[in-house]
Amino acid sequence: KGLLAGDPVLKDFPQSVPHHGFVAVMGDYVLSTVSATEKPAGSENLPRLGLQAFDPAGKPVSELASCPGIHGEAFSGAYLAAGCGDGVLAVKADGAKPEFKLLAYGSDLPQGKTGTLLGVKGMQAFLGNYGADGLVVVDPADAPHFTYAKLPARRVDFILDPAHAQHAFVLTEDGSLHRFNMLEAKIEASAAVTEAY
Repeated sequence: KGLLAGDPVLKDFPQSVPHHGFVAVMGDYVLSTVSATEKPAGSENLPRLGLQAFDPAGKPVSELASCPGIHGEAFSGAYLAAGCGDGVLAVKADGAKPEFKLLAYGSDLPQGKTGTLLGVKGMQAFLGNYGADGLVVVDPADAPHFTYAKLPARRVDFILDPAHAQHAFVLTEDGSLHRFNMLEAKIEASAAVTEAY
């Protein structure tokens, strides 16, 4: 509101150590990624451990929710979701403190993980990458939480359709643009738009 009025109120939220992470406001709380404070031998990066809830002053109000390698966050409906090495961390806040739940990758999924999530508007769901040539539709509330779709080629990028909540568009390395139906987790139309990458 302040930004739109031309008078934004800025507030710093210090994290434990500088790292590749994120901070997101959820209701009266601030969710922040937490990183290890020491680099493992042979690594130049600090491992990201998970997500924790804080009050606006920076005091922890929850335990650390484990999410190894946490990456990519999005909001949809009442949830924030973030990709982890072992699943997707779903966070819900209904006026109370945020509730954390790890949606573990099932044994029916191929080897891979999610590192980019897009939050759908108009229905409560997320679309995420999965491995080099797959997508997952994530339902944070009801099982099965993951619906996997293998693409015909490696994925280059994907976006949500802003006008139709059930659709997304995916560009693959063969130069094709696909319309992806998230309700059915399948490609419903494709067109060649470039030469192969």
